[in-house]
Amino acid sequence: MTKYIIQNLKMNIRKFIIMLIMLTICSVVVLFTLEIILNLINEMESSWIDLAAQDDLKSMIFMLECGIALLIGFVILIANNTYSVILLGRENEFNLLHRLGFCRNRIRRMLFWENLILCGVALIIGIILSNLLSLTFMDRFDLKEPQRLPLNYYFICGLGMLLVIFYIVNKNFKNMSIGLEKKKTIYGVNKKQIMNRIIWTIVGTVISIVCFTIPEQVYQNLSESYGILLQGILFIIGLTISLEGSVILVLMILLKFAERNHFNAIYLAAKQNLFNLKKIKSIISSIIIAVSLFVGFQGLYDSIRETTRVYIKESVNYDTLVFFDTMPRIPQEELINLLEGMKDDNKDYSLTLTLIMTDARNHNLTLTGIDESYYKMQKFYVMDNGDINRIYDENENLLVMFSSKAAANQEWTIGNIVADYNYNESPFAFEIGVLYKPINLNQAFTSKKVLSKRLYGTEDKYNAIYLSGYTKEEIDQIMNYFKNDVYSIYDMEAYTQECIDQAINGTEMIEIILYVSMLFVTSLVINLFILSYSDRKKQYSELMILGIKKFDLLKSMLIESGMVYLIGTGIGYIVAIPFIKGALCIVKEALIFDTIIHIPYRLISGIIVGCFLVILLFTFIIGVYTLNTDEFNNNNE
Repeated sequence: MTKYIIQNLKMNIRKFIIMLIMLTICSVVVLFTLEIILNLINEMESSWIDLAAQDDLKSMIFMLECGIALLIGFVILIANNTYSVILLGRENEFNLLHRLGFCRNRIRRMLFWENLILCGVALIIGIILSNLLSLTFMDRFDLKEPQRLPLNYYFICGLGMLLVIFYIVNKNFKNMSIGLEKKKTIYGVNKKQIMNRIIWTIVGTVISIVCFTIPEQVYQNLSESYGILLQGILFIIGLTISLEGSVILVLMILLKFAERNHFNAIYLAAKQNLFNLKKIKSIISSIIIAVSLFVGFQGLYDSIRETTRVYIKESVNYDTLVFFDTMPRIPQEELINLLEGMKDDNKDYSLTLTLIMTDARNHNLTLTGIDESYYKMQKFYVMDNGDINRIYDENENLLVMFSSKAAANQEWTIGNIVADYNYNESPFAFEIGVLYKPINLNQAFTSKKVLSKRLYGTEDKYNAIYLSGYTKEEIDQIMNYFKNDVYSIYDMEAYTQECIDQAINGTEMIEIILYVSMLFVTSLVINLFILSYSDRKKQYSELMILGIKKFDLLKSMLIESGMVYLIGTGIGYIVAIPFIKGALCIVKEALIFDTIIHIPYRLISGIIVGCFLVILLFTFIIGVYTLNTDEFNNNNE
């Protein structure tokens, strides 16, 4: 039997290669993602990670776990559909083996061994490629103590792969009538079934349409995010109920339209999709899920980036920041006279005193001493009607305007004395006087005069210059006064990009999984033709005897694949919009500024159209090959 299994794998390599590629891609992505998750968990539990960073890591880990679950679900769905068609194409082979003395259990064992070989090869290739990815890309995560994936993870992954494959084999093999005479049956639907299908289609369509008005009319007491989340859930429920009936309705309309106008290619495509309705429904569902998640996540990421960009543009007004490593030698009064001499209505400046403090776990806090001139440089969003002027009050403790999120992470509030930080290896205590929504979670503000007086005994110390509206030549002229000082110059464009990168980070693996899911659904549509290759030769041969031209048959295949993909893509895009809105509303509730929906149409359209063209190209190649084989031409001579 072993010799027969190996020989059979060689003979059907074209069919099995599809499953091998799917299993390999899945194992590579899953193993590499598991290694990232393991390292992120270790990083999160390390003492050098602050609480704000831990929240980001938790979000990244959760998103990666969801991505793995999504990918595994896709692979199971596609593998099941693919293998069911493979087994149907081998039914005559199994009947012949049964007549030669093979019992059903022996044939099932043979199939198990075939898939064991496939899983083994896929897992070995996956381990090799995932380790190559680890060596190539793991450095990008800036891990202090990177770890490799333990061997037991490989074992669990291989065991899970085997269990899934064995389940798929057993499930599909049960439905095969090996050794039994096949009875020809005519598929029919009685009136009761038709009425039930019509009723459920109407109910699902009504739910899908009405749900868009529910958050405003019925659920006014709910927060906006819950209203949109409920809207999305109801829409998906309505879509699920009405999907099959809606697809049938669309295909029937196309069928009648093509029949009336003598469009043979459209008629054949609609007829073929109705004939393969179960497969078509499964494929369309897969496309809807893949496209909705792809559009949803890409839209969410781009919306957060655009929101951050707009927020910084509205909140931060300076163009250039000059930061000195030590206290500059030019007195503050002399520098102010220089800047005032260049100033006009379009220019502003502010001098600040900035300290970098650390706590016992080496967490940094940037404390910046400011005066009223700094309000022209940055807009502050103060929490709970706090008074920003409190930080200028003379008090026993230094009053600080502190990040509301950082304070919540430490369970601090207004009035708490914070003595966790050190400056120049000396304890540095302050009192939280105001809470605000920051751009940088690790930045706090206080009075420049008070801070300077407490540290240096004078009120005119500074080590940073914020400039707005000054030209490059003017900045160079200013910096000529500081030839003997060590400083760094930062422009606003670089700062904006840094904030955007901080707003959305660690999404690379999620995006890879999204692209892989689009690749899978593309291959799923192509498989519809590859795995029904032999059946189509016989079917098209009979149609040509009835007078249908080759060109019409080829067009019908292109329309058939395009129809399935476009229906799934259109519905998937519609489903993604509530997802983006709901996610942004949740983000908005954690922020004080408005979020912006910004969908990267060029990227999304490029990927969707690219997948569509790939489907059409492969369908065209398969169609030309099918209609020009010697066997096909001989049958029609």
